[in-house]
Amino acid sequence: MFSQQGHFTLAHSTASLAVMRTRAEYCKALGIKAEVIYPKQIKKMLPEIDITEHPRYPILGALYHPPGGIIRHDAVVWAYAKEAHKNGVEIHNQTKVQKVLIKKGQ
Repeated sequence: MFSQQGHFTLAHSTASLAVMRTRAEYCKALGIKAEVIYPKQIKKMLPEIDITEHPRYPILGALYHPPGGIIRHDAVVWAYAKEAHKNGVEIHNQTKVQKVLIKKGQ
């Protein structure tokens, strides 16, 4: 359900690149591994990406988070639903929740 491949947040303008630098420093302050990388590094890691000067959206850099990945959110939701059902929760598909009743702390 979770594929850990690293995560890239691409910067397409000088303003977004500045934001990526700020985010990288914030992550580092929190002990999270993240760094700003630039087009040549991105191309080395993602050979299929277009870093030329004339792509539809130019890539000036990226915030790279090596431990990042992709999670199958649908599978996670269904896993929660399955466990909730085991614990007595009634699930009604395609029904808007209007109220959550709690009895005896549950």
